[in-house]
Amino acid sequence: MVVPNFGLFGLLTFVTEIALGVGLLLGLLTRLAGLGGALWQVNIALGAYNVPGEWYWIWALLIVPQCVFAACGAGRPLGVDGAIRTKLAPLPDRGWVTLVRLAT
Repeated sequence: MVVPNFGLFGLLTFVTEIALGVGLLLGLLTRLAGLGGALWQVNIALGAYNVPGEWYWIWALLIVPQCVFAACGAGRPLGVDGAIRTKLAPLPDRGWVTLVRLAT
């Protein structure tokens, strides 16, 4: 399935990695980007598990920081997440507002 659609999968990989990187650099939806980054690294680790000579411990070093970003909401102090949460503060906790608060 992947080989016949190699161009599409390459484009999706590029877009995913750019979106995760921009989200973490700007502090935009940091919890969501951290969770997505951790899942992305787990996906790559599972694919590379049977590669001879692979450094298996490296995957923990790549996954744990992503989990920390997702757990602590790192974008709040200096990132866009802080501005988003300030704008959403007066709004009632319903619907999309709840989802955005969870992601920031």
